[in-house]
Amino acid sequence: DVAIGYGDMGLLYHMKKDYDGAVEMHKKSIAIQEKSLGKYHADTASVYQNLGGAYYEKGDYKKALDLVKKAYTAYKKTLGEDHPKTNTSKQWVDIVEEAILNEQMQQ
Repeated sequence: DVAIGYGDMGLLYHMKKDYDGAVEMHKKSIAIQEKSLGKYHADTASVYQNLGGAYYEKGDYKKALDLVKKAYTAYKKTLGEDHPKTNTSKQWVDIVEEAILNEQMQQ
């Protein structure tokens, strides 16, 4: 599947700390996932989470927060509130919100 291939490439770029490359690949994956599976599918949520992680590493916390919130919402709708992926996603929302607060306090 092409979307999975883009997502895997995004993860490879992320591991190499090439966050711009990761963002590009994850965006391509999301475009396909949203069309084929919809916004509220666990596989789409996973790519939202990965793209959010790349933006987080780039220091773009507002974009990261939007994406990890999308992931959390999708996981909650598809897997339920008690699923481990939903819980992990909620932790990422908290982490990014804390980064935003820390950034604001330093200004």
